[in-house]
Amino acid sequence: MGLFLLFCLFQPLPRVTATELDQINNHIRALTPLMTDPLALPPTMDRGVLMIFLKSITLQTQKNLFFGEGTPVPNSFYQAMKKKMALDDIPQEVRLTPALVVRPTLSRCLPTEEHLFRSPQEAREGAIDVNLSTAVPPGTPLVVAHTTRDGSWAFTLSTYNPGWIPDKDLVTTTWEDLKAYATHTPFAVVTVAHCPVFDSPLKDTSIFTLPMGTRVPLVGSRKGLFKILLPVSSGPRTWKEFYIP
Repeated sequence: MGLFLLFCLFQPLPRVTATELDQINNHIRALTPLMTDPLALPPTMDRGVLMIFLKSITLQTQKNLFFGEGTPVPNSFYQAMKKKMALDDIPQEVRLTPALVVRPTLSRCLPTEEHLFRSPQEAREGAIDVNLSTAVPPGTPLVVAHTTRDGSWAFTLSTYNPGWIPDKDLVTTTWEDLKAYATHTPFAVVTVAHCPVFDSPLKDTSIFTLPMGTRVPLVGSRKGLFKILLPVSSGPRTWKEFYIP
């Protein structure tokens, strides 16, 4: 649903059936082969296939870049990143681990929060950070295909661009729970730019916001709020109840 909403953001929204919606989403996915439906993936992946994802996102950034202060990125930085990514440790058959995003996060081309730019001028002007792959909202189902040597970053595949996400922003789960969460009905879809999320119906302070197009399981309503499910990194279950307007 989120893909379709983003596709139609600046176009009149046609009336479509659920079947037509699936066909539109599948067409968009076919046009964006790096975006992957985690529910359609097998439990393992060949090393060669994973390397295609890694090279298309991660390795292309390693040339003629500059840090945020405008200084050139030295070769030692790339060597450190190569060591950190531990690509030589990837086995021939890679086991995929299902997971969910627990808070707003960023997927990056290299496993670092360092901002990288194409020129000193772009760095000074605050242009697009080329190390940024995409923003990923809470509740996003994905698979972890590889981790850095220290385990602090996970290389993920999802319906967003593949990339490195901090491990602290994910909770691993089972394939059964991943499917149950991703296909839960009824559900709600955010149709405003930023939707506040509250951990109680009292609406004291929002803990974060959900971007337009985010799909969340809907489990009820209370005091003018929708009761939804979002994944959490601690507690007896993989997810808990939250509230949105």
